[in-house]
Amino acid sequence: MIGVDTLFHFAAAFRKEVPRQEIWDTNVRGIENLLDAAARAEVGRFVHCSSTSVYGLSPRTPTTEDSQFVPIRGDFYQESKLAAERAIARYLSKDRLAVTIFRTTAAYQDPSNTYDPGGRIGQLMIRFNW
Repeated sequence: MIGVDTLFHFAAAFRKEVPRQEIWDTNVRGIENLLDAAARAEVGRFVHCSSTSVYGLSPRTPTTEDSQFVPIRGDFYQESKLAAERAIARYLSKDRLAVTIFRTTAAYQDPSNTYDPGGRIGQLMIRFNW
């Protein structure tokens, strides 16, 4: 990573059939490892793709950046994405690395997707008041 100006991180484990430990190792420990490596290599900026799932089922709509984090208890993906953001916050508090976090959601619906057959567009529209 030496000489890298900006590191973009988009990887995540998220399917329900993925073992819980693999989700945690990928989404939390993976972030911690990348942050350590990026700081050692003096990367200019670390850009992390998080998820709107950190808001869980927020009772407030529209959801904003200031909304409370309420991951659904037992949803390991949501919990791991929030834990990853907290790991990043620890780096920010130590001024070890410049970091940008953005939260996205499902960007499209693959018609062959059996994981989310109902799609998420309606939920997205409600959550963000579109």
